[in-house]
Amino acid sequence: MYSNKIRKKHAWKKKWQVLFGEHELNWKHIFTMPYKAIIESTLSNFQYKYIHRIIATNKYLFKCKLSNSHLCDFCSENIETIEHLFWECKHIQPIWNQLVSFLEQQQLNVKLSLLNIEKEIALSNDTLQICEQKWNRIKFS
Repeated sequence: MYSNKIRKKHAWKKKWQVLFGEHELNWKHIFTMPYKAIIESTLSNFQYKYIHRIIATNKYLFKCKLSNSHLCDFCSENIETIEHLFWECKHIQPIWNQLVSFLEQQQLNVKLSLLNIEKEIALSNDTLQICEQKWNRIKFS
């Protein structure tokens, strides 16, 4: 009984390991980043759900018979998984492209990909401070 709880407790971690393969992730850092970088509780809550892979996608809702389709609500072409919804969907790509352009204009060259973003959620505090300073300059100018 106890071993089942442990297996279920770390099911989210196994799903990420399948996605990243041999790449080692710093889970302690990943879990503390939302509280260091994000003040708003709704965003911290979202990041918690994302990390634990408990965002209710259509794939899950369809499986629970709470949705009529397992397809993405935006493109209606692919199964709506967390990876598809936030990284692969053709409707999310323009947002990522705009972010890359914005970061390049701020002279912050960041290679955006599923592996890099989620692995580099462990950005150094210096990088976070630089991003925050640049954001504040833009926001208040």
